[in-house]
Amino acid sequence: MAVQIITDSTSELTGDLAETWNVQVLPLLVFFGNECYRDGLDLSSKEFFRKIKESADLPTTSQVTPAQFAEVFRAHREAGREVVGIFISSKLSGTYNSAVLARESLGDKGVYVIDSRTATFCLGAIVIEAARLAKSGRSGAEIADWVRRVAATHMMYGVIDSLDHLRRGGRLSLKSAIVGNILGVKPVITIRDGEVIMLAKARGHKNALRWMLEDAEKNGLSARSGKTVYFAYSLDKSSLEALQEMIMQKYGKREFIELEVGAVVGTHIGPGAIGFCVVE
Repeated sequence: MAVQIITDSTSELTGDLAETWNVQVLPLLVFFGNECYRDGLDLSSKEFFRKIKESADLPTTSQVTPAQFAEVFRAHREAGREVVGIFISSKLSGTYNSAVLARESLGDKGVYVIDSRTATFCLGAIVIEAARLAKSGRSGAEIADWVRRVAATHMMYGVIDSLDHLRRGGRLSLKSAIVGNILGVKPVITIRDGEVIMLAKARGHKNALRWMLEDAEKNGLSARSGKTVYFAYSLDKSSLEALQEMIMQKYGKREFIELEVGAVVGTHIGPGAIGFCVVE
């Protein structure tokens, strides 16, 4: 039986990538005052960051509703397809819980709903790898089991360019943001057990990139780790090439897939952030 992979827009899977891997992406909503936009559909990154720069307040977001999920799940099941839904960490959004409610309302064993325990481009990486399994003919149950295992073992790192968005979101004081920006502090973050964790504060981008790779190696990254490295950037990808070159020099050439951070995640990290993920 064919398997349809479904995710939400925080996976950063654009139209082209979603089409290539036959993934259905359901958008969260982004609100600037009374203006509503579908994440990944109605605003380009350039337009989004322009609006957020001009706005006094950060935008708000809204999750996919149980009714929307139920409609999509039902359509695929009636077409004879199993469904594997892989969604943003339940600790970061209510999207996963909405999907669970939709599955329970259908009472259908052919619908598998999974908390990825991550978000953004690492969620996208897991979704693409799940889509590879679906194309190879694996069943919904087999893919769901694999996703649950890898959700606990993925390796993800990101560097935030500016502390301003963390400050505007109330996660950092104004004084700390000003001092950090003057000193060129670049926070290194990851998502662990479904929550965003700050791993280090590096002075400058080059030091942040070195720190990420050194820590990744301590945690098992090697030339044998994963065939594909997933990269992400928000608006500006100028620092991404340096990170890719460092990885190729150390671990050899391999498949690279790039994803651009969208509005929901971009609200909190701002432009200029970069990161990478490896999924075993």
